[in-house]
Amino acid sequence: MSRKTVYGTTFKDTNFVPLHSATFCIQCELISTNSRTYCLACGNTSLLSLSRVLGAHCFINRLRT
Repeated sequence: MSRKTVYGTTFKDTNFVPLHSATFCIQCELISTNSRTYCLACGNTSLLSLSRVLGAHCFINRLRT
């Protein structure tokens, strides 16, 4: 028996991406844990680090202390 999320999907159907490694491609609008300078889905180089945009550095610093 699989555990279900609050939305009714099972955890095996869900992909979780840690915010500190999440990258958003402006061209194809996909979020991944890509560490390269280009999107692995479409090859575009217009990427945003979501942790920088959303200010996750505060959260990461709290985890370190």
